[in-house]
Amino acid sequence: MKMAEICIEIDDDLLKQLKEILTPMGLTPEFVAEQFIRFCADPNNAVLVRSLFDDWIKKE
Repeated sequence: MKMAEICIEIDDDLLKQLKEILTPMGLTPEFVAEQFIRFCADPNNAVLVRSLFDDWIKKE
């Protein structure tokens, strides 16, 4: 199965803040974004993901 390419645009200031937080942990924004997408796409997490998204929408 061929993987699709995903492009995520992040504001420069936000990217700088992310790097400041993630770099000391040995992580990159790209890695964290990939793991988040994998988590959301995992069928075993469907109910939890839906619940989290619903909560996030309510807070907006």
